[in-house]
Amino acid sequence: MNEAIDLYCRASGVFMTVANCWSSRWSSSTKDRPPETTTESLLMLADLALAEAQQLALVKGERRALSPNTLVKLHNGIVYKFEICRQKLKVSKRDYEEFAASFKAFIEDGMKCWEALMLKKFGTLSYDAGYGFITDIFFIFGSQNGLAVACITQAYNNLVDIQSSDYLPWRKMASDNISTTNDLVASYVKINVPIFHCAFN
Repeated sequence: MNEAIDLYCRASGVFMTVANCWSSRWSSSTKDRPPETTTESLLMLADLALAEAQQLALVKGERRALSPNTLVKLHNGIVYKFEICRQKLKVSKRDYEEFAASFKAFIEDGMKCWEALMLKKFGTLSYDAGYGFITDIFFIFGSQNGLAVACITQAYNNLVDIQSSDYLPWRKMASDNISTTNDLVASYVKINVPIFHCAFN
C-alpha cells in the first residue's frame, strides 16, 4: 500500500514537471496537440494522481481503524482534489470536448461520489454527537441533528445523480450506498422533527 501511494505521488511529480518544463516547448500550436499534452491537462493529471494516492491513504486509514474525524478529513481531501481536477478539465473547452465521456465522468462523478461518502460519514458523526452528548439543551441538540439531515440528504442526492454515470465503478459505488443512505435520511428526519418541536415549543 505504501509503495502504491509513493508511486502515485511520483507520477504526480512527473506530470507536474512535464507541464512546467516541457509542455511550453512543444513546437506545434495548442490546437494541433493531443488534449492530454496541454499544460492544463498535465496539471490536472498531476492532481488526479494525488487524488488516487489519497484514496489509498483512506483505505489504509480504514484498515488501521483511525478515528472517524480523521477518516472524514481524508474523504474531504479526495473531494478537494477531484474538484480541482474538474475545474482544470473545463479550463480549455477544446480539451474538454476531446476527452472521452468515460474519463470526464470519472472526474466529475468521482467528485460527487466521494463527496457523497464524505457527507454520509460526516452526517453520521454529527447525528451521533447531537444525540449522545447534549440531552438537556434541545436547541443545540436539534441543530446538530439538522446538520446531519442536511449532510445525509445531499449525500443521497449525489448518489442518485451518479446512478446514471458513464463510469461504471461510480455507478456500482452509488448502488452499494444508496439504500443505506436513504434509510439514514428517513431515520434522521423522523427523529429530527420531534427534537425541533421540543426546542421551539
